[in-house]
Amino acid sequence: MNGTINQTSLDELYDQLISNRAPLRLEHPAGEKKQDELDAYFRRLVSTARALAVYKNFNGEGEFLDDFDRHNTSDSEIRDFMFEHDKTFTDLIERYEAETKTAD
Repeated sequence: MNGTINQTSLDELYDQLISNRAPLRLEHPAGEKKQDELDAYFRRLVSTARALAVYKNFNGEGEFLDDFDRHNTSDSEIRDFMFEHDKTFTDLIERYEAETKTAD
């Protein structure tokens, strides 16, 4: 990578890294109506975290990737990493709701 992570590279990276894995799923408290949107939002966060890990590794910050390997990291480990940064399901959902409100 040249220091820039664009949406295409995120999408490609996400496809490569989670192919043959079950999709991550959070339960939205409002029910199925918003579930697909929340799932997509969470997958974007995960793909961003994975892209960041790979980017840092390519730029000599490999210790970040030691436990966050693009080939061997499980979805549960990724989820744990994301929740350390997003705190709780509720925070994640609130952030999602805030972003979608500003986009409307």
